[in-house]
Amino acid sequence: MTYAIVYNVTTLVSHEVAGKWLQWLKNIHNPAIIETGCFSKVIIHKVLGVDETEGLTYAVQYFSENYELFKKYRSLFEKQYQQTHQAQWGEKALSFSSILEIVH
Repeated sequence: MTYAIVYNVTTLVSHEVAGKWLQWLKNIHNPAIIETGCFSKVIIHKVLGVDETEGLTYAVQYFSENYELFKKYRSLFEKQYQQTHQAQWGEKALSFSSILEIVH
């Protein structure tokens, strides 16, 4: 399968909830996002070489086959998942996202 778009979400997670957040991400959040059909692969990275005083940093990459599928996610699902994340973790898990195009 060829991927064209990577939706990268970087999150600073407080030490206090890091373990629970990671389990929630793996077992609940990511499977739900894959279920949308907009992404067919997800990889979780722990960011190294950063200040961990306030918490651990993770970069989660969701791979989409094309930009149209990503736009579908953005218009139909993104706000809902961001709100769910905010309601569940609040200030204990702060995220920002970027959209990457794979250049072969």
